[in-house]
Amino acid sequence: MSSAGQSTLRAESAHPAIEDFHDYLAANSQLAADSHELLQKLSVERYLTFGGVPFSRYLRPHFVTPAQHAFIKDVVETLSRAMIKLRRAIMLDQALFDQLDLTPEERRLALIDPGFEEPSPSARLDSFWSERDWRFVEMNAESPAAIAYGDSLADVFLELPALSGWCRERGYQVTPLYATPCFLRQVDDVWREFRSNRGGDLRETPNIAIIDWEGVPTSSEFELFKRHFEARGMIATIADPRTLEFRGGKLYAGDLQIDIYYKRVLTSELLEKPEAARATIQAYEAGAICMINTFRAKLLHKKMSFALMHDESNRHLFDAHEIETIKRHIPWTRKVAEGKTSFEGKQIDLLPFVSENRERLVLKPNDEYGGKGVIIGWVTSDDDWQQGLADAIEGSYVVQGAVQLDKEPYPLFDDAEGLVFHDLTADLDPFVFGTEMQGILTRLSSVALLNVTAGTGSVVPTMMVEKAQ
Repeated sequence: MSSAGQSTLRAESAHPAIEDFHDYLAANSQLAADSHELLQKLSVERYLTFGGVPFSRYLRPHFVTPAQHAFIKDVVETLSRAMIKLRRAIMLDQALFDQLDLTPEERRLALIDPGFEEPSPSARLDSFWSERDWRFVEMNAESPAAIAYGDSLADVFLELPALSGWCRERGYQVTPLYATPCFLRQVDDVWREFRSNRGGDLRETPNIAIIDWEGVPTSSEFELFKRHFEARGMIATIADPRTLEFRGGKLYAGDLQIDIYYKRVLTSELLEKPEAARATIQAYEAGAICMINTFRAKLLHKKMSFALMHDESNRHLFDAHEIETIKRHIPWTRKVAEGKTSFEGKQIDLLPFVSENRERLVLKPNDEYGGKGVIIGWVTSDDDWQQGLADAIEGSYVVQGAVQLDKEPYPLFDDAEGLVFHDLTADLDPFVFGTEMQGILTRLSSVALLNVTAGTGSVVPTMMVEKAQ
């Protein structure tokens, strides 16, 4: 990162507040114990579980200062505008389209008009964060989870006696970064656009179905969304795609006609089961449902989208500020394939370079989630790296430059040991709605792969922190 980026991150560091909070906890161990007990209790009561298990264990939010938050927002919104430009260019440029390695069915569905302009009304940009460096490693443009989880978890943390006591006694103010209100406004805006474009007798207040496989670990979040939708006057249901029926030109979940299809099921998993996908695809082809996010979201969900953004041959698509932001905050990314490319301003033969530089690189499947198939070079033996590279050449993979992973302490109350501090890496994942950033998912881990889905992480809310006036 440039010195300007570093100075912005460090200009108003959160570390003094973090150290003060840790000192307060260490001096009030009973508050830590009480907060731990309440966090576990409220997590169960408020659906903050993954596969039935509470996913938040640490007692400190991830703190950022107001200046850092403003910087994060500027960077994320700049990258979001660049991603929209890239997506529009892909739709007009067959060569760019081909580089994404979409399957034939993904390609066909991506070309169907979804009834509104931007295919990803909600998205999440996943990054590794520290005050020394900050890099985005992928974009979840298809089915970003944890919007409702994060807001509910923030409310729980505000109730913890450790945090509320620290704010009151030490003179700090914490501000949650709520994402759900912005998401709900985006749903309303997309529905209005869809109704305007489709015409007909579409109802003003739509029926909405949250669609994913029955029994997925994130199903508790669907209950939170159902409540949010119902509070806005919608009829809402949770349904498995295998139970849907397309009849009379309309899509149904039981007796409920679906207007908005809130797609939490991943396209790749849905298309692997043609019978399960049949009703959904028929309704989508007929323009009978407003799908959020659409099948066209695959264009940016593929990890190849970062390779296209970072490739110098595509710089003409972006303005100067966007180019500089891409260079600072997206690591070098390329498709794994034979040929020459550039690395740090030098021409390289890609495959030999990847073979010989595992300590600086990561291999990733073009379209997976939850850390599946990721090979981290610096924690992998050379034999396994070479085998992984051979598999990547035969499949659809990207190679990405290593990102510096810094750790910082997070407090945990253990029944046996009392208050302990674990050094963890933070995964900072801001949500984007159109081009507006609101809310941040933060995952913590002691290993290089930060992912709750992979069973290695814990979640805390990100909050702004400052001295009370």
